[in-house]
Amino acid sequence: MAIIAKNITPFVTLYHWDIPQTLQDEYQGFLNRQVIDDFRDYADLCFKEFGGKVKNWLTLNQLYTVPTRGYSTGADAPGRCSPKVDERCYGGNSSTEPYIVAHNQLLAHAAVFQRGIIGPVMITRWFLPFNETDRANIDATERMKEFFFGWYMEPLTRGRYPDIMRRMVGSRLPNFTEAEARLVAGSYDFLGLNYYVGQYVQPAPNPLPVTSERYTAMMDPGTRLTSVNARGEKIGPLVCMHDLPTRIYCF
Repeated sequence: MAIIAKNITPFVTLYHWDIPQTLQDEYQGFLNRQVIDDFRDYADLCFKEFGGKVKNWLTLNQLYTVPTRGYSTGADAPGRCSPKVDERCYGGNSSTEPYIVAHNQLLAHAAVFQRGIIGPVMITRWFLPFNETDRANIDATERMKEFFFGWYMEPLTRGRYPDIMRRMVGSRLPNFTEAEARLVAGSYDFLGLNYYVGQYVQPAPNPLPVTSERYTAMMDPGTRLTSVNARGEKIGPLVCMHDLPTRIYCF
């Protein structure tokens, strides 16, 4: 492996949002628990073929992203969401499927945890209250942290979802069996963490009811996110990432 010859330590990602189309067609990928066994078989093959040179493994990239963008808004592959959320989606339920996918991701990750150095990649944002003296804004900020980061971090450390999620999401949120909870809790040697933006948080002014056909799991925290707070202060300076020669991303 060329990078080893250059004294570069490889960190290999097993899943970066590119599930084989065959598995998506056969059983809807991470919507189906069959993916857990198939992901374990795939990981075992990778460990066998490359384990002699690769000691550091990342199981799934940005656990939050596929459930929300792939199954809530339909913006990313596989492009599933409720019809009223985006008519271009080929099917789905934006209020339930994200939680099923996230649950199966956690179980798939835990299924391949073994000796070596292995962990998932998380994503989070820096959340601050829109009005730091307002109790409702402070509570909304805590909810946002739990729904964005705690959604995965709580199971990985305690084998259960955050209390606020279980209370607010109710029956739409899957449960871990006792055996699954033991499997998931502590199933990492390290945590990768991607961070892009900070945002201010306040309660959503006119939240949709859960029964709305336009409701998504991303609305469950009942929050509104902005880049400017109640005093008109920006969360921070604008930062641009250059992907030359054609694109510039600004956050």
